[in-house]
Amino acid sequence: MSATVERKTYRGRSLEDVLPLIRAELGPEAVITKQRDGVVGGIGGFFGKRCIEVEAEAPAGPALHADPGGTSRPPVAPALPPRRVLDAYDAGGEIAPSEALAESTILSALIAGTSPFADHLDQADQRIERAVRAAVLAPEPPAAAAAPVVAAPVSVEPPAPVASAPALVVEPEPGLVRAAPLPPPERPEEPLAAGVHDALVAAAIPPPLAAELVREVELHVRPLEPAEPLTAQVRKALARRIRVASGWTTERRTIAVVGAAGAGKTTVAAKLCHAYASAGQLSVAALSLEGADGAERLATLTDHLDLDLRAAATPAEAARAIRRLAREELVVVDTPAVSAGDQETIVLVGDLLDVVRPDEVHLVVPATTDARAAKALADALGRTVEVTQIVVARTDEGGPVGGPVGLALSVCRPVSYVASGRDVKAGLRPADPGLLASLVLP
Repeated sequence: MSATVERKTYRGRSLEDVLPLIRAELGPEAVITKQRDGVVGGIGGFFGKRCIEVEAEAPAGPALHADPGGTSRPPVAPALPPRRVLDAYDAGGEIAPSEALAESTILSALIAGTSPFADHLDQADQRIERAVRAAVLAPEPPAAAAAPVVAAPVSVEPPAPVASAPALVVEPEPGLVRAAPLPPPERPEEPLAAGVHDALVAAAIPPPLAAELVREVELHVRPLEPAEPLTAQVRKALARRIRVASGWTTERRTIAVVGAAGAGKTTVAAKLCHAYASAGQLSVAALSLEGADGAERLATLTDHLDLDLRAAATPAEAARAIRRLAREELVVVDTPAVSAGDQETIVLVGDLLDVVRPDEVHLVVPATTDARAAKALADALGRTVEVTQIVVARTDEGGPVGGPVGLALSVCRPVSYVASGRDVKAGLRPADPGLLASLVLP
């Protein structure tokens, strides 16, 4: 009887999935003659499942022989080792190598993008399929060591994977493949708006003003310059609000200095006298309205200078003194120390300055003064004395410096000078908005 050849086509997710079925139906000697990859299911090529299609055949053999019982049976052939079956296939004989490579690249890219969805939808089906195969297929028979091999098909190595095609990772249990989340973009560390607000308040800036500055930056600056640190933007916003004014253009100037005890007003007056007298551009004189005791202290601080120093304790004395200094180009006037609760002294200072008629009245406020205390003193003085400028003094002593700046903003007065140290020969400079803002918010 002539030999018979049985050929069948199988489909599965991988070659390992279909091998047990090939062995069970065509025997352990089955030979894979063709193989190709593809996508089945889905809509328009999307959401499909990757599959492999192989064509296998049982090798041709002699006619059936009768056994002693009178029945016909095929001759027993030894089983091929499992690896022999894996190697016995080609890359799809009906497709040219270049076309197969292009088709493999396109399919691999398509499958890599769509297979996670198909795998997720196909989970239940795959678990059932594996359970059925495990129950139906019998274990492979042991290979015969001495029996000759009837058919030895040529082993063809599978084509090398395309380098550009993304690799498909198969997990032991099929499931939805999730991509690892991308790390958040790195941003420069900076305090939050609440932190900047608190820093302003800690520097003695009034809370309503601090909140207004932060809100202004968040609303009108951050949308335009999101990369700049918030602290720097708030500092610039503060600097834009600070007004400064020092110097004059008239031929003569009378400058009065007022302030609380210990604020440094007499030291500031002496610094002004030294700065202008040492420059030699203007004739300078000093007037102390604290009487003989106050005049003695101012004289001690300016004894190295060649200037006319006079003292007065009453409005009448102040009127005579200012008349005698009428020819001086700059007259610096020191006043008695005042406090928010000492209305009597405030009234006296007002009466004295009414006679002197200064061009400017500078309120000296130490850098460490609380804004509320400075505002209380300014309000008390405002009933009788018109303060025109603010001097920020004692900036070298550390601590918050927002008190006088907050006062200047709240009473709408410019800052004239920044003073530091006790040396009257140095430490006085014109106010600068950027410098003041950096002292408030480093």
